[in-house]
Formats: sequence, structure tokens, C-alpha cells
Amino acid sequence: MKLHFFISMRLIATTIAALAILGILLSCSDRVDLFYKTYNDVRRDNAIERGLIPSVMPSSATNILQSHCVDAGIVYIRFHYDANSKKELEQNAEKINSNDIASLYTNIGCSPKWWPDDLMAIGAHGIPTVLNYDVYRHSYTTKYGDGHEKVGIGFFFLGKDGEVAYYCNGG
Repeated sequence: MKLHFFISMRLIATTIAALAILGILLSCSDRVDLFYKTYNDVRRDNAIERGLIPSVMPSSATNILQSHCVDAGIVYIRFHYDANSKKELEQNAEKINSNDIASLYTNIGCSPKWWPDDLMAIGAHGIPTVLNYDVYRHSYTTKYGDGHEKVGIGFFFLGKDGEVAYYCNGG
């Protein structure tokens, strides 16, 4: 009886884990990728108004690569930045401790191929932590053409080497 119960519980746990992984894989089945050479190109494309680029994106950002999972509502961005970008971002977003982004770790599973492998790691006691990046958080509201709004939180990861930054919203 105990062995049967153990096997049943193990089967249930394995099934739940498999469904969770399948959900992550399927959640990004409809991915759209965009590239903007400059912030002015972002403005011309109305990408901010469409919720594809955060409104606090530094205006001096260049080589902006954006990928979003349409079904999951998750946006990933990589861009080049300079000292002006960092100053602008610091005025519009809150610098946070890497321990404050544990909820974001679940979104990394459906990230695009160019998303850095070294961005986050599981630290002590299973808590996700950010490596080699300064982290900034901002709140946003996206207003869609059909009248509905989405309120969320996004995170910027500025490489401590000072050239490449990443962004991901909370989905």
C-alpha cells in the first residue's frame, strides 16, 4: 500500500513538472523579433505606444534588439548604452538589490537565444541572484487600441562592463 502511494505521488509530481515545462515551451510559440538601430527608429515605429519598448528606454540607446512572446506577454530587449543612457535610466527607474527579482527567474525559461546565460544564477537557499549587472526596476502601464490597459513591472540589467544592457518585463 505504501509503495503504491509513493509511486502514485511520484507519477503525479512528474506529470506536473512535465506540464510546467511544456507550458513554458509552448508559451513562446509565437515570438516576434524586431531591430532598431537608434531610439529615433523606435519612436518612428510607435514601438513605445504599442508596448514593445518601455517608455523609460534611454534615448541614447542604440542597436536595440527586441523579442517578445506574444502569447505570454513577455518582452526581452538587448541594447547598447553609454554614460548618458545610464544617467537617464537612473532618473526614470529605481536601482534595486538583485534579491528583489526572484519572480523574474521563471521568465528566463522562454528567453530568446541572445539572452545572456550569465545573467542570473541560483544562489544560497535557492534564491535567484543577478551576476555582473546593475538592476533597475520600473512600473509601466500599456494602453492598447481596444481600450484595455496592462500594468506591470520591468527590469533593466546594465552590464557592469558598461556597454550592453538587457530588459525583461514581468510578463
